[in-house]
Amino acid sequence: MKLLVDHEIAAEVSAGKLLRNSVSYNRELIHPASLDLSVGMIYVPGVDADKPGGINSPKTIYSLAEGATAVIETAEEIKLAHNQLGIVFLPSGLSSTGLLTTNPGLVDPGYEGKLHLTLINMAKSPCPIATDMRILRVVIFELEEKAKKPVAANASAITAQLLDNLPADFLSVQKRVGDEVTRQDIKARRWQLSIPVTVGIIALVGTLVAQFIANSTAENKFGERITKLEQNVADLRGDAKTADEISKIDSRLKTIESKQHITSPMGK
Repeated sequence: MKLLVDHEIAAEVSAGKLLRNSVSYNRELIHPASLDLSVGMIYVPGVDADKPGGINSPKTIYSLAEGATAVIETAEEIKLAHNQLGIVFLPSGLSSTGLLTTNPGLVDPGYEGKLHLTLINMAKSPCPIATDMRILRVVIFELEEKAKKPVAANASAITAQLLDNLPADFLSVQKRVGDEVTRQDIKARRWQLSIPVTVGIIALVGTLVAQFIANSTAENKFGERITKLEQNVADLRGDAKTADEISKIDSRLKTIESKQHITSPMGK
């Protein structure tokens, strides 16, 4: 197996091999051991068939948002002999910007037609895509013998079913953003509702505390009055003058009782 290098690739292209309509091909896209293919049409998954980006109305320029997908069809039609094999991948200059592709790989001997790939933007910012922008790099190998069952021409094609099967938002960025906005809105609404509830609770607690303090104050004053009366009684009991007066009254009562006993009929 042999890898074709730049001058061999250029000779094949000039001879009408490797590529169809090779006359218009930009020779600057030929590298030391590969050649580049450029963007032709741009299809957007999830778009109605007749709307821009749909299967019947592809775009020629498109801004690929963060996490979004697009199906790219090459402008060039590759044309491999029955003893040629192509290996396809995204150029490093594009992959380093955050672009990811899902389906380039091997192109079998005998394949003729455009190639397509699914692009995913993994970067944080939108990626512009436009016709004639380089999009795929192809390495060509020449086999030692022809394949006995070469692949059918135009075996790869973009269909409405293919577009329907792909998500427009591979990373669900828009959905996640929408969910986050919803969560923030719910939090904001909860906070707005919690303010009057909290204020009401604080006001109620304040009222209860004020009533408790008022009741406690009244009870304290009543208790102080009782304590004062008890103290006054104790003071009266302990007063010497009062005790002397009570003693004199007792003595007089006893004298009166004694006189009554002497003058009574029972005593005669």
